[in-house]
Amino acid sequence: MQTLQELYDEQFDIMLINDVEVLFTPQRIKREIIPTGLYAYDIRESDTGDDFVTIERRVIVNHAGTILSKIEFGMGTTGTVKINEYGFEDTTTLQEWLNTKS
Repeated sequence: MQTLQELYDEQFDIMLINDVEVLFTPQRIKREIIPTGLYAYDIRESDTGDDFVTIERRVIVNHAGTILSKIEFGMGTTGTVKINEYGFEDTTTLQEWLNTKS
């Protein structure tokens, strides 16, 4: 997504990753358009393409998608967060999600 309007118009998947609710899109999102108070990360998929393995600030190879989060994921010294569990719940727009509590 290249513009803020495209970001707000997009239908996202609501996803739980390690018990944190995020919005997921398989597209790449330009970091410059992320609204203040949200965090954007990329998801790396396994080499076989059948599983999500880590959350990272940027993924070039094996990019599965981008997530938006209301909380910051601590990357620690590795620069990654291991995905222990995840699941998809519903779909929503960014505006609808921002209007919900969590």
